[in-house]
Amino acid sequence: MAASSQCNLNDEEPMARRNNKSKPAPEQLVPHIHKLAPISERPDLIPRLLAMVTDWVIVLPLVILAVAIAYLFCLTAQYLGLYHPATSESFLTSISREPLFQVWVWGIYLGYYVRGWTLTGQTFGLRVWNLKIQNQDQSLITITQALIRLLTSACGLGNLTILIDRKDLQTFQDIMAKCEMIKIPAKA
Repeated sequence: MAASSQCNLNDEEPMARRNNKSKPAPEQLVPHIHKLAPISERPDLIPRLLAMVTDWVIVLPLVILAVAIAYLFCLTAQYLGLYHPATSESFLTSISREPLFQVWVWGIYLGYYVRGWTLTGQTFGLRVWNLKIQNQDQSLITITQALIRLLTSACGLGNLTILIDRKDLQTFQDIMAKCEMIKIPAKA
């Protein structure tokens, strides 16, 4: 009997120590909320617009190239008898209504932004102007966040919300995607 009570005492002591260690501190009971980067690290409207225009200078030729490739592909398919336009409209108008064509062109457009934001946090335009997209914990954004950011940006009009929200310098698309844009130090 004495051996078993001694064994129980020994078992209770480590258990008490484990219980003390496993109890969360009061500050851990509140969910961790990431804070935005300091206002000095967030860009104003002008750098954002300059990065947007720089990206458009890159994306527009990519989309034009995608259309040209699709056009040549469909022209070749028509020549080989594999593709027949459904209507008597112009050939380019006819292929532009094809779902596969639209997926191809939109894929190029969306892919440019999603790839840059999710892999490095920067597109070419953001890199040129020393800006970066990141989560509030400084990690890279996810594909879902990148798509939300693109769809809510309204072709750049979402940036105008900075004029209203001068306190946080957050755009509509950043708020919706739960991310932020920051300035990064220029490389020497």
